[in-house]
Formats: sequence, C-alpha cells, structure tokens
Amino acid sequence: MTWREALQQARRNLEGHRLRSVLSMLGMVFGVGAVIAMLSIGAGAERQAMAMIDRLGVRNVLVRSKEPKDEELTEIRKRCPGVALRDAEAIAETVPGVEIVVPRVAVEPYKVLAADGTSKARVWGVSHRQAALQQVELAEGRFLDARDERELSQVCVLGAAVRRDLFGSAPAIGGRVKVNDLWLEVVGVLAGEVRGGVTFQGVALGDPANEILAPVTTVQRKLEREPNRSPLDEIVVGLRPGAPPGLAAASMRTLLDRLHAGAPDWELVVPEALLEQSR
Repeated sequence: MTWREALQQARRNLEGHRLRSVLSMLGMVFGVGAVIAMLSIGAGAERQAMAMIDRLGVRNVLVRSKEPKDEELTEIRKRCPGVALRDAEAIAETVPGVEIVVPRVAVEPYKVLAADGTSKARVWGVSHRQAALQQVELAEGRFLDARDERELSQVCVLGAAVRRDLFGSAPAIGGRVKVNDLWLEVVGVLAGEVRGGVTFQGVALGDPANEILAPVTTVQRKLEREPNRSPLDEIVVGLRPGAPPGLAAASMRTLLDRLHAGAPDWELVVPEALLEQSR
C-alpha cells in the first residue's frame, strides 16, 4: 500500500466514524491541555516558594527564643538571661560559614498612634543589617542605619498599611509615632501593600505592610518588657554561598548550649529547603 492509499483509507475511516473521531480528538486535546496545566501549576508553585524563601533570605538559619514554664523560668534566668546580643556576636565570630547575623525583638504594643490616626501594627526592633538580609524596598525615605543603633535613636520605618492608618494622605517622613510611651520619628516607609502574615516551612515571613521597625537597641533600652523575657526573640543567621548548613547548625547548637548552660530556652530552625539545596 502506497502512502496515498494509506491517506485515503484513513480519510474514509474518519468519515465513516465521525463521532468516534471527534471524541478521540477531544480526548487528545483535553489530555495535552491537562498535562500543560499541571506543569504550569508546578512551575508557578516553585516560583512562589522561591519568592517566599527570598523574602527571608535563601540561606538563613533562625535561633528563636523559647519561654519555659513559669515555674522553671525563674530558675533558668538565674543561669542565663535568654537569647541575647551576646549570642549574635558569638555566632558571628565563631560559627564557620556565617555571613550576616541579624537580631530581632518583638514589642507587644498596647498603643500605636500619631496625630491623625491609630494602628494595630506589629512593632519590631531590628538591626540595620536587616536591609541587607531581606529584600527591603522603600517607597519613601531611608532604612535604619548603624548610627541609629549606636545612638539609641528614636526613629522608625513604617509599613505601607501603617503609614496609611496613621497619616492618611499627609506626609509621613518626619512625622512622629507613639509606641506605648515612646515617641519615634518616621524616617522611611516600606513599599508594598501585602496584608496577612505568611509562613514557609515554619519560618515566619511577617507582614511588612502592617509592621513598624525600630532600632533593636532602642527597643531594648527604651521600651518595657517582662523582666524574665529573653532580650531577643530571634536571631536570623545568613550563611555564605556554599557553606554547609548542617555543619553551621551543629556548631550553633554546641555554642548556644554552652552559652545558655544547657537551659532549654532556645531553639534552632533550619528550613528544609535550605537542607535540600545542600544535598
């Protein structure tokens, strides 16, 4: 049979069984479409996951404060003050593969207000190095700097939603915000309008639009905290490219266990995505 005869035979079969031919074509179309859709969804999910990791940093390990039970806390605090700046300094100096260390402390505000409004913002004391660790984008002004930390400056950076709540359409830079009993001058406003906290593999990525960021030293010295609470809530440790996260995590555990005299008031969080990248 020649190829012309084969084509003619195929055409006659299609014409003789039109319904079956149409259904077969639809099956192929829907099957190919489903495969393309699944591949697109997978690629989109991967991009979203990587974007989430990038917000906190691709190679970050977290040291988080843990609060033991009340009956244990007093005894533990006699041996160790909790997660503190000394831990951050020791990690930066001794743990191999560490590129950047960023301490963070959370504030429980009972009052956040300005001349033209109030807000239910979350308040964080952060290092000026957070801008290098995270993908910080500013809509106005500047971020915190090293001088702010050294001089305990009463300054802050607002999330976009907080800026709108407190100042509306009025200028925010140079304005004053009261957090509890402390007045802070606004020096910058973060870009973005995302509301709602996001977590990825146990790592909190926060809600930048609804946050106020102030120098970590200012928050520690000038805002009241519970006496037995750790000086810091977390330390974000960024690793150098190529540094093995397992080795760095093991070194941090040994160091922190020694610094805290074995007290169970801290935990180490290594994102699974970071471990997978090193395999």
